[in-house]
Amino acid sequence: MQKNIKPIHLPDMPTYMRAEDKDPGQSSPRSQLEVHIIKSLIVSYFDTVRKSMNDMVPKTVMAFLVNKTKNLA
Repeated sequence: MQKNIKPIHLPDMPTYMRAEDKDPGQSSPRSQLEVHIIKSLIVSYFDTVRKSMNDMVPKTVMAFLVNKTKNLA
């Protein structure tokens, strides 16, 4: 493990980008629904990407092996 890795410090969020609710800890049912929908869309997207990568990697390895064998013969 590398010992010289420095942690990343992100800047604070500008005040103009923050929610204007009086109580930022509470959110409306609509915003909760939107957050839930976005989370489920992201999970679905990553599941699709993961499946695609799982399908592509063995095919790519086989294509390299076949091309290498073809070029050697």
